[in-house]
Amino acid sequence: MNVLIVDDEPIIRIGLKTLVEWEKFGFQHVGEAEDGIDAWEQIDSLQVDIVITDLLMPRMDGLELIRLIQNHSRSIAVVVLSCMDDFAYVKEAMKHGAKDYILKPTMEPDQLMAILLTVREDLLRAREMRRQLTSFQQGQDKQIIVNNSMDELRVLEPLSRNPFVIRAFRYMDENYASNISTIDIAEHVRLSRSYISDLYGKETDESLSEALTRIRISKAKAMLRKGDLKIYEIADAVGFLDAKVFAKAFKRLEGCTPREYGDEDAKPD
Repeated sequence: MNVLIVDDEPIIRIGLKTLVEWEKFGFQHVGEAEDGIDAWEQIDSLQVDIVITDLLMPRMDGLELIRLIQNHSRSIAVVVLSCMDDFAYVKEAMKHGAKDYILKPTMEPDQLMAILLTVREDLLRAREMRRQLTSFQQGQDKQIIVNNSMDELRVLEPLSRNPFVIRAFRYMDENYASNISTIDIAEHVRLSRSYISDLYGKETDESLSEALTRIRISKAKAMLRKGDLKIYEIADAVGFLDAKVFAKAFKRLEGCTPREYGDEDAKPD
């Protein structure tokens, strides 16, 4: 994937260019720009997939560049460069469609590459979903979409929403087996607990705790279908400290007990 670096400070552009081994991870550093206007003029000709941009720049700042990109192409991802004292701008950038952010003072090669790999995965997934949708609309490969389970569709739903919500969701999806709390989630996305809780609720129509429970139950259903673990073992494996609490949550969401679900799924067709 082609990456464009945008920053009005030459030392930052040089630093980013040499910070990681681009080709080793399947990326190409195809160019750099000193402001939004310079970047916008290069995006099409360089066939840019990912833009890493500063926010505070002369002529055209990062926020305006993000708006332009979002209005003209949904297939380009933006990662924001930020200092601690302009984090309010980061929030604004994420609202307008930036996929992630990285803090300049603490920027490390592994951190930057982890963000880029995640952004690339999201880009490829979004492009594949658009391809499938196009095929579906044309009456081809309908089973590609139809065969996706409702669980998978519900779990993927937040990925099309606010990037802070994406980060929160991804953290829950990767750490559901641990005893995590809304405080842990807030610390991970670097927002206050009340802010991310309100934002997540507005974007997804469910609270963080409800989303975490839904993720855990979805993982538990997959384990129940395999049928090789006891109920209390599954409860523990998906992050419930008490099997009774797990059973109660399962029945509330699924309308049956874990045992009933496992028995029903085990019946021959």
